Amino acid sequence: MKNVTNIRLVFTPNSRMIYGNWFENCRMKMNEISNWMKEQTPNELSRKLQTINLIRPILIESKNYSKPSKEVADPKKCPKKIPYIMCQPMVEEFETVLDIVNRIYFRKEPSLKFLGIKMNPFLERQFIDKLKEGVSIMAKCKYTGRIVGIALNETIKPWEHEIIAKQAKSQKCAKTKEMMMFWAYLTKTSNPFQGDPCLYEIFKSTVLYMDRAEQRFGLGRMIAKECINMAIREKYKLIKSRTTDARYAETLRLLGFNQILHLPFDAYKNEDGIKVLEHVPPPNIGAKVFSMNLTNKKELEVY
Repeated sequence: MKNVTNIRLVFTPNSRMIYGNWFENCRMKMNEISNWMKEQTPNELSRKLQTINLIRPILIESKNYSKPSKEVADPKKCPKKIPYIMCQPMVEEFETVLDIVNRIYFRKEPSLKFLGIKMNPFLERQFIDKLKEGVSIMAKCKYTGRIVGIALNETIKPWEHEIIAKQAKSQKCAKTKEMMMFWAYLTKTSNPFQGDPCLYEIFKSTVLYMDRAEQRFGLGRMIAKECINMAIREKYKLIKSRTTDARYAETLRLLGFNQILHLPFDAYKNEDGIKVLEHVPPPNIGAKVFSMNLTNKKELEVY
C-alpha cells in the first residue's frame, strides 16, 4: 500500500532499556500501526502523517547505569540503599534451602566440619519439620533474587534437651550421634526456662547461612532484627539464639541480647568423658547462646 510511506518511525537516543525490551517495544508499536491503519480510510491515510516513537538502546554504558549482575548486589553500587528483602521460605523453596545447608552450612560450621557430618535422611527431616513451622527467615537480594541468608527458627519447650538426647541415642551414625548429644548439652546448660514457671515455650533462632560478602553491609544485623520481629509478632516472651560465629555473636550483643552461655569446644566432654571437639581450628572455637526478654518490646526497624 502506497500510503504506508506516510508513517514515520522516530528513534530517540536516550534509552536505557536492554535489547529484549526494545524489540518487544517495536513489536507493540507495529501492532498499534496495524490496528490504526485498519480504522482509517484510504483518503485519510493519504492526508495524515503519523509519528510513532520507538526507544533505541544505548550501545555503550551510561554513567548512571549499571548492568544487571549475577553477583550479589553491592549496597554501595546499587541505586537503592538496602538491596535485601526479608521473607519466609515457601514450601517450593525448601529443597533450595536444604541444598544451601548441605553445601555451605555443613562445610563451614566449625563443629559439623570438624566431625565431617553430611546431610542424611534423619537430619533432612529435622530441617524440613522446622521449616514447616513457618517462622524461619530468608534474606534475598532485591535485584537478583539470590538467597543470601537463612535463619532457621523454631519453637522449643522446657523438655527440648531430653527429646534431642533421645533422638541422638537412636542414631546409627556415630558422628551424628555425637553432634546431637552436643546440641542436647548446649540446650540443657543454657536452659532459660529455669526460674520461670509461666514460661512454657520460647522462640529459638539459628543462622544457618549468611553470604560472607554481605556481612560487612549489615546483613547479619538485619536478619537478627527480623528474627526478633518475628518472635514479637508471634507473641513469644523470650528469644534464644545459638551461634558458633564470633562476628554474629558480636552482632547479637550489640542488639541487646544477653549471653547466657559460652562453651569452648575443647571444654565439652561427651558421656564417656571424651573431648570430641578438642581440636576444632580457630577462629570460631566455641558455641555461644544468647537470649532476649521480649516483654513489652516493640518491633525493630529492619531496613
